[in-house]
Amino acid sequence: MANSQSQTVMAHRGDPLLSLRNLSSNRAGLLRLMQDLQFGRIESLNVARGEPVFDPYPRVVREVKLGMRDGVKATSQEDFLLKAEVRELFVELAAIGDGVIDRIEVRHGLPFRLFTAYSHEQNRGNA
Repeated sequence: MANSQSQTVMAHRGDPLLSLRNLSSNRAGLLRLMQDLQFGRIESLNVARGEPVFDPYPRVVREVKLGMRDGVKATSQEDFLLKAEVRELFVELAAIGDGVIDRIEVRHGLPFRLFTAYSHEQNRGNA
């Protein structure tokens, strides 16, 4: 089973949204941060040219449910296929271009919800 997944990753190396190996170092860093966090949120993440920026470092808030045992930890594999939620997050980053993500909610190490602010005037042409 692992071999067929490796072949699938290799077959899609040209698509930067399908596997970890094809991500920029900043996008891979954001993915690893979410995996390490597991549950919580990332706040005030700067975005430049569609890439997450870690200077200044975003505020990271960890959520802990008391009385619960640790869940499954993130993979430490060198390469793996990206989940749809991660690919969608990177599409959103590209759409933002330059700006700030107010909050990314993370559940089970994956982006769950994304919050950004914009003025009504900026979005008027899209209505």
